[in-house]
Amino acid sequence: MFVDSLGCSWDKSSLLSIPEPSGPTPSIKMTFRATNTKTMKKLFTVLLMGWLTNGVWAQSYSFSVQQEAYQDLQNDHFITNDTLAPYALLILGRDYRAFGHDLSDTLNIGVNGWVTSTSDYFSFALDPLIGNFHFPDSNSRITFAELVDPGNSILKIQWKNVGTDGDDPAERLNFQLWIYEKDQKVEFRFGPGSSDNTFFSGVYRFNREFTQTLEKASLSGNPASPVVNSGNGLLNGSPVNGTVYRFSYLRAGLESPKPGEIAVYPNPGSGWFQVAGQGVKSAKAFSVLGNEIEIQYQDGSFQLENPSKGTYFIYFEMVDGSRAQARLIVQD
Repeated sequence: MFVDSLGCSWDKSSLLSIPEPSGPTPSIKMTFRATNTKTMKKLFTVLLMGWLTNGVWAQSYSFSVQQEAYQDLQNDHFITNDTLAPYALLILGRDYRAFGHDLSDTLNIGVNGWVTSTSDYFSFALDPLIGNFHFPDSNSRITFAELVDPGNSILKIQWKNVGTDGDDPAERLNFQLWIYEKDQKVEFRFGPGSSDNTFFSGVYRFNREFTQTLEKASLSGNPASPVVNSGNGLLNGSPVNGTVYRFSYLRAGLESPKPGEIAVYPNPGSGWFQVAGQGVKSAKAFSVLGNEIEIQYQDGSFQLENPSKGTYFIYFEMVDGSRAQARLIVQD
């Protein structure tokens, strides 16, 4: 029995192992194609958390729309063209990051246009264009490639000629997800094809169990100039050929903790925060001037009492007797 990072169990007979690719993608170890459709209900319950709940604006990213010529992936490797399989597993051998934190070495690649990852503390969703897609012919597929440059690699995942409603060739879409190793930038790149269907699109950070949305940048409205975290969370059609949605990492206090530090989130935020992991016995907060700030604790969350904008130092005593600290930035 194999259990993936979404908590779905698979019998080994339902997994297709694809040999390790050679050449330009040495860090990709293996992919599995899952064919157990009984996981679909659980899967979409997980993903709907990010689209429909009120998460904090993804302050670790800025968003922009660019225009660049779309190019099919070169030297790419096949993942799946099975509409009946909800997703495939892509197992990496290189460290990629998002929202200032490590992604896991296993990415879940959704047939319907999404990617998720679950690490030790958080779960992530990077969703270029989510719709009810299918593979109408032998040229329709999901593939991947990796531009290998140690410390500056780019992982690229492509949905090629995927069908939307019916089998109209004009409505077959092409789009890609790019994840940058060096600066944590995320890009959604859109190619030929068009559809007036509505689609989900955005980036999300959850707690590990996918039960709470911590940060999100959800796109809505006109696909040529979408709004972020406003409206109904749906794009009114597919972006035109050559459109690039770029999420640029801001490096604003969201790096993984250094030794002796502990991760708190959202950070920056408004003064309420949660602690990654478990085992906090007590906490004290101080301003940069050394003044102690009252902390309230309720339902797993901490709240600074009437904080002003600025930086605060939080000192924790853990249940095992150890001590840790964190830096919290209050912006609003």
